Amino acid sequence: MAEHMTEYLRNLLLKDITHYIEKYILSSFMLYYAIKNVILIIVEIDFLSHMGNDWGRRSPGAMPEVVSYYLLTRYSLLFMFNAFNGSILLCSTRPQQAPQNWKAIFIPTLSVYSILLYNLTDYMPGWMTVNYTPPRLLFTILASSCLLIVGGQLMSLIAVLYLRHSFAVFIQFRDVVMTGPYRYVRHPIYTGYTLLTIGLLLSNVCVAYALISVMYIGLLAYRAHLEETMLAANDPTYRKNIERTGFLFPKLSGLIAWQTPV
Repeated sequence: MAEHMTEYLRNLLLKDITHYIEKYILSSFMLYYAIKNVILIIVEIDFLSHMGNDWGRRSPGAMPEVVSYYLLTRYSLLFMFNAFNGSILLCSTRPQQAPQNWKAIFIPTLSVYSILLYNLTDYMPGWMTVNYTPPRLLFTILASSCLLIVGGQLMSLIAVLYLRHSFAVFIQFRDVVMTGPYRYVRHPIYTGYTLLTIGLLLSNVCVAYALISVMYIGLLAYRAHLEETMLAANDPTYRKNIERTGFLFPKLSGLIAWQTPV
């Protein structure tokens, strides 16, 4: 009876409670910030529309317009970031099995929760949020930022669609997928998030974003390492796949190998 109760409590803590926290509480935070970003976008659009009648009497690239366009782009990127991640978490399914240890749940949870730090920069000291982007490069960098964020989100979404029922937030054994982007990269979802994170950093080149981005990418890399260590220990096919695929980015040798007829 005692062993049964211990196993029940373990599953309750490691599987059920954490799943509901991630699925409902964390997703709610991110969707809340997505709605907040929409409100800020509307404010900036309204400001630009009112400035429109006065543009003819202002010099091109006047500071109020530049700042407003920058904020409009930044809020739009944050909206896509929060809406995408919040929706993915809200639609997530229950893990196939309970994680085997606390590290298997702590690292993924920490990496997911660290995303919220981007929304808290307004409460950080001013020296951490000063944007160091040169004004003459602002639009070029913002355009690059948009491409990286949209491209990263699309890559992650496509990878999730290929993963299907093998997708899980926690580190656990599941069926190995080697089709679509998994033919070239072992962790394409994290590749997409890495590109997305770099795009977010470019949208606001400041100390706060730099620290958050480095921490987040580091957590993703460590999480991916733990996942593939577990998969390699349970599936010889995956061990062989490591030799010809890249960790987060494709190997040239792997691209050639997949194109060579067997």
